[in-house]
Amino acid sequence: MLRVLLFLILLIQTIHFGLFAQQTNTFPQSGSVGIGTTAPRALLDIATYIPDGQLGAVLGRLPEGDATFEGTFLGVRGFTTRFNNQYNAKSFSLEHSFYGKVNSSINFIRGGSYTGGLITFSTNDNTEQMRLDEKGNLMLGIPHWESRARAVLDIAKDISNGQLGAVLGRLPEGDGILDGTYLGVRGFTTQFNNQYNGKSFSLEHSFYGEINSSINFMRGGNKNDGFITFNTRGNVEQMRLDENGNLMLGTISHRGHRLAVDGSIRATEIKIEATSWPDYVFKKDYSLPTLEETAQFIAENGHLPEIPKAADVEEDGVSLGEMNKLLLKKIEELTLHLIEQQKENRDHKKRIMNLEKHLF
Repeated sequence: MLRVLLFLILLIQTIHFGLFAQQTNTFPQSGSVGIGTTAPRALLDIATYIPDGQLGAVLGRLPEGDATFEGTFLGVRGFTTRFNNQYNAKSFSLEHSFYGKVNSSINFIRGGSYTGGLITFSTNDNTEQMRLDEKGNLMLGIPHWESRARAVLDIAKDISNGQLGAVLGRLPEGDGILDGTYLGVRGFTTQFNNQYNGKSFSLEHSFYGEINSSINFMRGGNKNDGFITFNTRGNVEQMRLDENGNLMLGTISHRGHRLAVDGSIRATEIKIEATSWPDYVFKKDYSLPTLEETAQFIAENGHLPEIPKAADVEEDGVSLGEMNKLLLKKIEELTLHLIEQQKENRDHKKRIMNLEKHLF
C-alpha cells in the first residue's frame, strides 16, 4: 500500500511539473499581459519571436477574402535583424493583407546600426514606393518582398463598417469622452461604396473621441492594388501615396506627375536635371531669328515663339525645367541681338565722327 501511495505522489508531481513548467503566458487581473513570456516588459508584450516572415499580431480583420490563406487583416509581421538577400534587413512590417496577399505596408528597416533605422512605404503588390531614410531624405520609387504564416496574436473579430478593432495605447486627457483618446485600428470595408470608397483599415489617432489624424489603407482596384492616404485636421485627406508610387499633397489627381502639389512649395534649394541646355544658340550654324521675324510672330500670336500662351499655362501649368531652358534660350538670343546692335552702334558712331571731321 505504501509503494502505491509513493507512486501516486510521484505521478502527481510529474504531471504538475509537465503542465506548469511549460507555462509561457501571463494574464493577471491587473498589470502587464505577456504572451510567450511570464515577465512582460510592456502593457502588452507578445514575446514570441516572429522571424522569417511569421505573422505576429493581427490587429483587425474584414470578412471579404479572410478565408483565403492568411486572410484580410491589418497586422504586424516579423523578418530579421540581419542583412540578407531575402529580407535586406527588414525587421518588421505593418501590413494590410487582402485575400491573403500583401496589399500595402509600412516597413521598419534596421539600417546600418542600432539607431540607424529607416522606414519604407509599399503599395501596389507590396512594391516599395517611398522611403524615409536614416538622414530624413525622402525617396519615391524602389523594391518589393513577400512573406507567409497566420498569426501569434489574431484579433479575428470582424470590424467592418467603422468598428474600432484594436486600441494600441491610450492617454488620459479626453479618454472618458465617447471612444476616448487613443491610437488604434478601425475597420471599414473591402467593397467600393460612397460611404468608405474602398477604405479597408485606418490607423487613427483619436482625441476626446474625435478623429484627430489618421493613416488610411485603401484596397485599390484589385487584391494587391492598394494605396495609402494621410489625414490631418478634421480627418481630412492631405496626402496620398497611390498604387504607382505617385505622391499627392492637397490633391487626389497626379495628372501624370510623380509628385503633385495643390499649393505653394517652399525650399532652400530645388535641383532640376535637364538635357539639351541651349548653349547651341551660340554656335555659328545656329539660325538666329531676326527681330522682324519675332515682331511678326508676336503680332500674329500674342506671345514669344516657343513660349506657351497664357491659356495653355492656366490649363496645364508649365514644366519648370523646360521653361528655364526656353527662357535661357530667349535671353541668349536677345544677347546676340544686343551684341550685334552694339557693333552697329559703334560703326554708326565712327561714321558720324568721320562726317564731323569733314564738316568742321
